[in-house]
Amino acid sequence: MAGCVRGGAKTLLVVFALWATAITALGQGPRESARANDGSSNLPNEEQVIYRHMPDVSLKTTRQGSIFLSQLWCEKPVLVTLVFSRCAGVCSPFLRSLGEATLRIGGAGEDYYVVVLSFDPEDTAEDMQAMATTLQLHNRPGWIFGVGPPEEIQRLARASGFWFRSVNDTGQYDHPAMLMGIRQGRLVRLLVGATVEPALLRLVVHELQGEMVPSYPLPDPRVPFRCFGYDPATGRSRLDWGALVLLSPSLLTVMTVAGVFTMVRRDRKERP
Repeated sequence: MAGCVRGGAKTLLVVFALWATAITALGQGPRESARANDGSSNLPNEEQVIYRHMPDVSLKTTRQGSIFLSQLWCEKPVLVTLVFSRCAGVCSPFLRSLGEATLRIGGAGEDYYVVVLSFDPEDTAEDMQAMATTLQLHNRPGWIFGVGPPEEIQRLARASGFWFRSVNDTGQYDHPAMLMGIRQGRLVRLLVGATVEPALLRLVVHELQGEMVPSYPLPDPRVPFRCFGYDPATGRSRLDWGALVLLSPSLLTVMTVAGVFTMVRRDRKERP
């Protein structure tokens, strides 16, 4: 039949279709699970704060003494979370989950720091160290528990989209569980949710180290640079080869259609 595609064209079509399917699956990896699926409209929104410069905080700790957050992020990437020591809700389960995830992926203290800060003005460095001991995180390499001036903690919270509010007559705060990924002072990733998945944390750490993470979702118009590599030294974003990975399915589809069309036309011309 004149309208049928012959063997060579069929083979080409199948090969390109399988390739496009594999690339598409790669582009829909765990990156899409960065936010907790709890239906809350009050969750911090990564799209609104990504690549912001984070304000510095003067930290007071029982082990490292007084240091600045900037001293840490100038040395290596930093994972920062805000909790409070008297938390009867999500704080302890979240920190246990984060502790387990960092054990699974490794690298804490060598490739990145984990900084746990209190947003409660009543907390002291000793309170935070006691919290670390209770959770058996006090001897973990690269983990730092501490406090900072309330106004500086507030600035960090606002810049990252974190919020907290006192619950009347309970001594408790309502707040999300959130992890910031900071590289050289810029917020590169934001994870929200009570559980930290090791696979997702590994991707975050790779990105904090400047590696291209190919498992991005399709570009979100609210995040103009998801397909770009960010250079914290210049504050600019440049096109990364990861964008080619994301666009490959569309490009391969066009190539497949063009290739099949060309082969069919050539086949028709060669017939007697």
